[in-house]
Amino acid sequence: MKRIIIAFVLCGLVLVSNLFSYEESDFSLGFAYGGVFDITENTARPTGSFTNALGISLVTYGFWDDKQPGMFFHLGGLFNSSSVKDGILNYNSVIEDIVVGPGFRVNLNDVLTFRYGVGFDFSMEACDYRKQDAEDDYSVVSLDFGLGGNANVKLDVTDIFCVVLGVNVTCTVADWTLSSAESTTSKWTFAPIIGIKPYIGLGWNMYNEYSHFGKPPFKKNM
Repeated sequence: MKRIIIAFVLCGLVLVSNLFSYEESDFSLGFAYGGVFDITENTARPTGSFTNALGISLVTYGFWDDKQPGMFFHLGGLFNSSSVKDGILNYNSVIEDIVVGPGFRVNLNDVLTFRYGVGFDFSMEACDYRKQDAEDDYSVVSLDFGLGGNANVKLDVTDIFCVVLGVNVTCTVADWTLSSAESTTSKWTFAPIIGIKPYIGLGWNMYNEYSHFGKPPFKKNM
């Protein structure tokens, strides 16, 4: 399970290091508090379970000069989760997701910018739990595919540093689950899994394909 989580994170970091060789970009890393509502008819894990936990969020936007759309990228994770459901004991999980798609921005003033984007979502959940009166623990790894979105407000504290407040939203439409208890089984499910994850982070601005920190010269002191 640990190898799968590490591979997932490394894949996201490779994407974020190659997708945004743009004229102007920014990166923010911060804390998230997320909720994921699973309403799938999947007997491998708690049906209708609600998972909420603290986590991290990495968000970046990139633009070519003042042209739109640009692109946005989100890599996030929720850790040490707990789920509340009758008959389920010791439920713990790690939920990670990657969202990438076109991004847009609206300059509200010289230092405040509203950004938003919608794209493809690829999520992974690794969890274990025990059913009440059962002797064996369940171990579940699921891969989820769907749509995701991001909306945030960026405040430029200086030309280089910024504060970002926003929310990431995901909606899974297809879910492949591998579970093990008495035996190992796999299953495809087509039903929504909704995630809402507000976050706050600190970030920095860059321009000219990562060559310089800060805003482009023609945007400084605007």
